Amino acid sequence: MLRGLPCIECVEVEVTDWDPPPVSFPALRAITNELRLYCRTVKKVVVVYDLDRVVMTVSDDGADGCVLEEEHGGAADVIWREV
Repeated sequence: MLRGLPCIECVEVEVTDWDPPPVSFPALRAITNELRLYCRTVKKVVVVYDLDRVVMTVSDDGADGCVLEEEHGGAADVIWREV
């Protein structure tokens, strides 16, 4: 389905029911990189586990091109707003 959205930049993934939950940085990085295999335009991946949200951003500066955005502090909804 991502291939049908060639301009999408942000994806939210619900992982609450996954066992084991992908809550470590390597697991979050793997999810981000996997999504980018299907859609290279993805710049942010929001991973939702229970009520917590973690934002991964694609960057050339981070490990394997991904950085964990901690400044959102669980308020990932701010990335959907226009500035």
